[in-house]
Amino acid sequence: FSKNPEYKDMEPFITYHGEKFYFVSNRPSKNREENWDIWVMDRQKEGWGEPYNLGAPVNSDAREFFPSLTKDGTLYFTREGQNVENGIFRCRFSNGQYQKAERLPEQVNAGKARYNALIDPDENFIIVPIYGMEDTRGGTDYYICFRNHKDQWSQPINMGDEINSYSGAEWSASLSQDGQFIFFMTAREEKGYDFKNQSLTYQKFQKLHRSPNNGNPNIYWINSSIIDSLEKIAEFEYL
Repeated sequence: FSKNPEYKDMEPFITYHGEKFYFVSNRPSKNREENWDIWVMDRQKEGWGEPYNLGAPVNSDAREFFPSLTKDGTLYFTREGQNVENGIFRCRFSNGQYQKAERLPEQVNAGKARYNALIDPDENFIIVPIYGMEDTRGGTDYYICFRNHKDQWSQPINMGDEINSYSGAEWSASLSQDGQFIFFMTAREEKGYDFKNQSLTYQKFQKLHRSPNNGNPNIYWINSSIIDSLEKIAEFEYL
């Protein structure tokens, strides 16, 4: 990773078989000026090889974020820019190279803004943080769309109160390698903090700051069986 403090590396994603390490960086590359692009490192016998820019058609003059891949190498990512509406795109991998980027349909690109989409390794569903939906718990919630064998997507389904909160800060999710657990970021707050009848000390502030459910972003996890129940709702919504 870059040792230059002027550049940032973030949003890592290791492929299902552990052969490639994708991430996002604003560092310049040999043929490109500084921009937010998707980079990758190949696994070697010991550690990872040198990072390289994926180039076109994945990267463009716009900004690309949050790589997420299927088992067959299909790459899902966010693209945004001055002349590009923020949205979720996909590049198929065929004959050793990525194909033309395609914007996902309106079921996936719902709401006023959407980003950081997580694709299931088998491409059966996608989890998307979406802003501006009528049934939102807060500003941004996690939604899920299911995909059928015809490459059709279900309408987005709010993933419910077990994952979403009124904070509106649900921005990224991931799956365990075995698919049994969902890890997700949220900034929920535990009810019951009462400062009216107690003195506040530096130590108490520090404890609160370092504790979960304090209103700051934290990482939570939940059994992925929640997806099965949501899929039953989506079965009749395929277009």
